[in-house]
This record gives sequence, C-alpha cells and structure tokens, in this order.
Amino acid sequence: MHRWWCFLGVACLLIVLVLGLLWVPNSKPLLRVGTTGDYPPFTLLLPSGRYIGSDVAAAQQFANDASYQLILVPTTWQTWVSDLTQKRFDVAMGGINVTPKRQQQVLFSQPYAVGGKTTVTHCKYHLPIDLNTPTSHIITNIGGTNEAFVRQHYPNAMKQWVSDNTQLFTTLLAAPNAIIITDAHEAYYYASTHPKLCVGETLLSHHVMAYAVANDNPELLSLLNNWLAK
Repeated sequence: MHRWWCFLGVACLLIVLVLGLLWVPNSKPLLRVGTTGDYPPFTLLLPSGRYIGSDVAAAQQFANDASYQLILVPTTWQTWVSDLTQKRFDVAMGGINVTPKRQQQVLFSQPYAVGGKTTVTHCKYHLPIDLNTPTSHIITNIGGTNEAFVRQHYPNAMKQWVSDNTQLFTTLLAAPNAIIITDAHEAYYYASTHPKLCVGETLLSHHVMAYAVANDNPELLSLLNNWLAK
C-alpha cells in the first residue's frame, strides 16, 4: 500500500512538471480596443463572433508592432466615450469622427482618414434639392455624429431613427422614397453590395477620423501617433 502511494505521488509530480514546461505564460501587456462592430468598412462583427474591417486589422497590426496582446471590446456609438473614460478599454477604434465636443472628452490621434456626410437613396428616387422639408423622409442611426448632423441641418424633415446601425440599409431597402444620411465610407460600402442603392454626388460635410484614448493616457497616444507616422 505504501509503495502504491509513493508511485501515485511520483506520477502526479511528473505530470505537474510536464504541464509546467508546456505552459508558457503570455508576458505581453493587454491592449483593449473598443469597437462598435457595425460600421463597415472600418469595423464589422460577423455572426460567427469574429470582427473584420480596416480598423480591426489596424488594431491587430499596432498590437503586434508594439508588443501588445489584443483584446477587442464591444461598445456602441452612444457609449464609447464613457466606456473609454471609465477604463473599459484603452483605445477606441472604428471610423470615429473627430468633433470639437469629443476633443473636450478624449485625446485623439493624428487623423488617418478623411470623410464626410452624404446621402444614399434608391437609384430611381429623385433626390430633392432641399432636404429640410416635411416631405423628406430621412433615416439615420442614433448615438453618433449622423444623428447630430441630421438634427442640426434638417429639423423640418420627417426623421426615422434606427438604433441598430447594422439595420440601417435594410430599413432603406424597404422604404423606396427615403434617404439615408451617413458617412461616405459606409455609404459606398453598402451601395457596392446593393445595386438598387446609389450614393449622392456631393458631400454634405467634411471631417477627419482618428483613434481615441483617455485624457490621462498620453503615453499610449504617443505610441499610436508614432506608429501612424511610420
């Protein structure tokens, strides 16, 4: 009996030693990137749970180059600023427009893209010159700069708010006389996948896009800016 217990103890010790040799801890610090997953071509969450998009790829590349372990954290257009300032993640990425209000709340990196608001309609729809009338049916998502832009410039239009940005263009497909107002990058992405939809010929505004960090994290901002400059 004593020999059996000795054998069992030696076997357990060997298992522990082998597992210890096989387990290599990840010594890289975590980089938590918040992204909405609903704004292609910058960020899109697939049904499988995987994120894709140009800013998702940028986040992975930055993490690799700066020796971080990347973790993607879901957020929304309504909450990403508060999520960032409350330390739920370290960086916000995903087609974020720089605005004066946001610049008072967070630190922005150097811009990496330019854009602007534009319209998307059914190709057969005749876009009126003046959109600020009760006969204009404008669809846009809530919580971001699209909502703010529509409220400011089209107070007299009939407005339809969409809480889930992934359903924005599905909503338009069912409304042949409606108008979406969104960023040009997203507009061209969806128009390329829906042949019945056409993008407006002119931009209604101009802005730049950048990555955002909390006000008390200038070191990370410096890393981002140096990486963007390469």
